[in-house]
Amino acid sequence: ETRRRVPPSRGELARVDKGRRRNALQSSARDMEAAASEEAATKGPSSPVGETLEASMRAAAAQAEKKATADGAPPAAVKAAGEAAAKSRASGKTPYDASRDGQAAQKAAQKVLKDGMSPEAAKVAAERAVAARGLGMSPMEVAKEVAAAAKATQAALDSGASPEKAKAAGEAAGNAIRSGKSVVEAAGEDANKGKSPEAAKAAGESAAKARSAGKLPRVIANDEGSATELAVGDKGGAARSSKTLRDLAREQGLTVEDVLDQVASAQPFTPRKLSSLQQQQRIGIDLRVASNEQLEEAVARLRAEVESRKKPDPSLLALQVEHISHELAVPPTRNRRLSLEHLELYERFCSRIPPEASPAELGDLVQRIAKAKAVHPDKDFPRSGDRDDGNDEPASWESAVLKVPEGRRRQTMVMLYCNLLTGPLLVLATVALLWWLLRPLSPYLFALYCAWVYYDNKTRPNPSTDRLSPGWRDASIWRLMRDYFPMRHTLAHPDAKFDASRSYLFCYHPHGVQSSGAFSMSTAASGFDELFPALPPTSVQTLTMNFYLPMTRENLMALNCGDASARCLKNVLSRGGGSSAVLVTGGARESMLAHPYHSTCVLLERKGFVKIALQTGAALVPMWGFGENNLYENMAIDSPTIRRWQQRIQRALTFAPLLVAGRGVFSYTGGLMPRRRPITVVIGDPIDVGAAEAAPSAERIAQVHAKYILAVKELHARYKEIYDPKAQPVELV
Repeated sequence: ETRRRVPPSRGELARVDKGRRRNALQSSARDMEAAASEEAATKGPSSPVGETLEASMRAAAAQAEKKATADGAPPAAVKAAGEAAAKSRASGKTPYDASRDGQAAQKAAQKVLKDGMSPEAAKVAAERAVAARGLGMSPMEVAKEVAAAAKATQAALDSGASPEKAKAAGEAAGNAIRSGKSVVEAAGEDANKGKSPEAAKAAGESAAKARSAGKLPRVIANDEGSATELAVGDKGGAARSSKTLRDLAREQGLTVEDVLDQVASAQPFTPRKLSSLQQQQRIGIDLRVASNEQLEEAVARLRAEVESRKKPDPSLLALQVEHISHELAVPPTRNRRLSLEHLELYERFCSRIPPEASPAELGDLVQRIAKAKAVHPDKDFPRSGDRDDGNDEPASWESAVLKVPEGRRRQTMVMLYCNLLTGPLLVLATVALLWWLLRPLSPYLFALYCAWVYYDNKTRPNPSTDRLSPGWRDASIWRLMRDYFPMRHTLAHPDAKFDASRSYLFCYHPHGVQSSGAFSMSTAASGFDELFPALPPTSVQTLTMNFYLPMTRENLMALNCGDASARCLKNVLSRGGGSSAVLVTGGARESMLAHPYHSTCVLLERKGFVKIALQTGAALVPMWGFGENNLYENMAIDSPTIRRWQQRIQRALTFAPLLVAGRGVFSYTGGLMPRRRPITVVIGDPIDVGAAEAAPSAERIAQVHAKYILAVKELHARYKEIYDPKAQPVELV
């Protein structure tokens, strides 16, 4: 008797998704082996080994190209996948690994081609992706390296360089990212091939010495990059300095051979360690026990940082100084006053300006900051041990419990309430308490309330402006929440025009874990009324499910919040009279990328808000919340498995559960409370989109979207050095 095989259900396939993909790749690898064996068999028993390897390479390339074609990849990506699989097979990798390399090359090349770059840049990106995969780097690190290499290659091609030089520029930029440098620093590495003959020869000799010492190829590449960095004498690359290796050796009283020996004896390259932002921005060594190499490396990094500060952009520096001067001149009010933490940010920014580049008004500005600190009402209170001011000494338990002023205790209790309010814990506790108090009528009252919530959400205006409560919006609880971080909203240009003749769509970046800077705009404590006296209270958009939770929905409706739907946004922006809405465009997907000092924005494919702005004629207003990502550490940032599960849950529930670590109520580590980090929401100038269009074209949407992206990048670059100097450049995904 035969038994019928029942195919697995979709649920079972989803639960074993990882194993299913592995089995598919292994099956593909077996097909490649079979094809190679069949082709080798046709050669006869006297077929040489080289022909068998060539047959295996051709089979691997054919299988990879077949899969890429089935996925709808462009021809250049198909070719890159085939070449990567063939090279992997030639290097002795198994058919399974060759198939994985082909898939990685295909994805990298496909993304580069989608961004409008050339096939040469796609080829470089594919090669970098395969090489990075062999090093065990995380997906985010691989993406950064591939993007830097492709952009450097494309930039070299656009400037008229030959394909060989463009490829070398891309490899140099990729090596810079791999060695722990930022994207801005890597931009200078594309000039590596333009260095002097002496420096080029020195880099080659360094690589040869490293190879003779038994180092791996990836270490040779790192040593070559180190030699280049020493040759130019500046962390920004050859584009910012013309020093050769001989010049640097002469300045230090060394020979070229001595410098090369230092480079060749460097420690092996560790991608994950050097990619850590803390490793890049801190020099943590013990002067008594550190080796001479560690001391020399620290001195070199300090010199490079000092040199980089000597060449600020004069126009940008003048704008930043003018901004600080204006912030100090704003008269304090109950809802808008400079915190002590923001004064310290201004003070540290001024201290980083080198004397030779200091503007004439810097001295007066420093005195004004010192005077404001001296008369600040919080100057005599003990400071929080949760600050990020460069002090590595951990705060004691006593400072977190016994020495906390009463005002900070109230702020902590408010944040505890607000955190519970946005989650299910307080909702469940409230329902359980009411269920117990209202017995035996609890089931009937609960069913009646649920029916009312459903009916109300279907029939009421969205948002419900008639339920806006001015008293609740101006409650002191929101000022305590603002001062917890502390938080400040400010205009990029004080003379920007916001009038009641049109509507505005404020777009907030980044999402962070809680979007505290965006939510605060629904309250009077943000200073919205002082910043925009001609506009009525704005409508902050949040999740639809929040309007089905007891207590939470009443709180949000009293603050005039909406449900982040297209219908709600159109209702708000079509009212006229200065109506406005606040939208966090990155959504749940961007919240999964939140991490301290990261500036990742989900914006490349998000164009729906631009379409709504064109349909309603609302001006787009970019905003950046500096410090928003610094409140929590994302524990899943380097875990692809957890990220995949978060994405699945996000697609099903429209929000994603985050695995984060903040601070505790009575401790500075290991809790779910946000850290006390200053948040500064800089509001950019409105972008006029013209008159309302019922059906804007795709070209018009793309045009406004590109203009908006440029405005976001400029806003971040202009004020990052003041409010979040350790933040990375904006990365769009």
